[in-house]
Amino acid sequence: NSGAYPVWNRYGLWPDNSAHTVNVSGGAGLPFNSRYMGTFQYTWMLQDDPFLPSTVNPALTAATLPRSSLGGDARTTLANNVLNTQITSELTSNLRYRYYDYHSNQSPMPITGLCNRADSNSSACTIAVTAFPTNFTKQNASSELVYRPWKWLDLGAAYEWEQFKHVYGGDSDEVVAGTAGTAATNEHAGKAFFDAKWGWSTLRTSVRFSERRLDGNYINPSDASASFRNIDLQNRDSTIAKSSWDINVTNTVTFTPNGGYRLDDYPADGITTNGITRYESWNAGADVSWVITPLATVYVSYSHEDGIREVFTSPVSGTLDPAPARITLGTRAFNDVAIFGGKSTAIPDKLFLNATYTFSRGTSRWAQNCGPGTCSATVLPVAYPDTHNTNHRIDASAKYMLDPTIMRNA
Repeated sequence: NSGAYPVWNRYGLWPDNSAHTVNVSGGAGLPFNSRYMGTFQYTWMLQDDPFLPSTVNPALTAATLPRSSLGGDARTTLANNVLNTQITSELTSNLRYRYYDYHSNQSPMPITGLCNRADSNSSACTIAVTAFPTNFTKQNASSELVYRPWKWLDLGAAYEWEQFKHVYGGDSDEVVAGTAGTAATNEHAGKAFFDAKWGWSTLRTSVRFSERRLDGNYINPSDASASFRNIDLQNRDSTIAKSSWDINVTNTVTFTPNGGYRLDDYPADGITTNGITRYESWNAGADVSWVITPLATVYVSYSHEDGIREVFTSPVSGTLDPAPARITLGTRAFNDVAIFGGKSTAIPDKLFLNATYTFSRGTSRWAQNCGPGTCSATVLPVAYPDTHNTNHRIDASAKYMLDPTIMRNA
């Protein structure tokens, strides 16, 4: 800040708001050994707190707003449907469909006089933007078959589909050509799994592969600096594998090692497109539970996760897209989580107690190097200091069941 005032910053708190929800759930038995279960939910959310000035710096003039508050009015619609059919004594079918829609009803807001740096007395307050509401619709459908040739073995296969449609109001130059303001992705997935149960253990394993594709083509913006692909709109091939093994060490102690692997491949190559190019992670851990008495159980859980993300970024600003990236940014995250807990029945059929302590620690490592294009700085590669986050959490709950006769006599 080159002026006589200190740095001026303001951080807004969450505004007062209200939400109202109507929920209807039900089920019905159907012919052909089928059963339907469904849920419908409608929510409307309101928020009308007055806007705060865009800056508290007395050397600057606050932006001009068309109204004094957002007049926020958002509606969500959820429909969840499940159809289960016992085709034969060994074969079961599950069909699922889920629909979720989020819609903001407030009108767009043209704003003029925004400052490029509100904490600087010499800021240029000449920016004009229009704030558009963001809406989206998400649909999921799946078909699953489970075959049980023997009581100890379940074999399954599933097909899954997801469509994510985004509506961006007036944004017409950052999404796809010919469909200003909207963008949709469709993801198709195949999954195979099995559960094998023996007298002393249960092994569960699944593998899932999916392909997500943008419905349309990315446009090439006039400035390559805007060529960074949004992660939720990028094409992606994803492979996920999970496995766990419940081992009954004794009649009261169960030991469960578990692990998983995930690989997400994106088409960004740093030459014709920029953005995330790869995410790869693995996790391993174990759970131990001990049933001390029929009324008391203690458990311990530990998991470790290691993930790597690579991103191409920083093409030459002002050049036509495509332009090669000048930076390859790599991040690596380590997360360790330990949980200690216990649950007990203080009064049989009446009072149930549960308590857990969770400790988590995360470490993030960042490093950058030259991209496929020229380097954006003279000193590369650059390694940043590690960042660490530690969290302690305690949860406790008690549930008391009222005497059923109270309700019957009410």
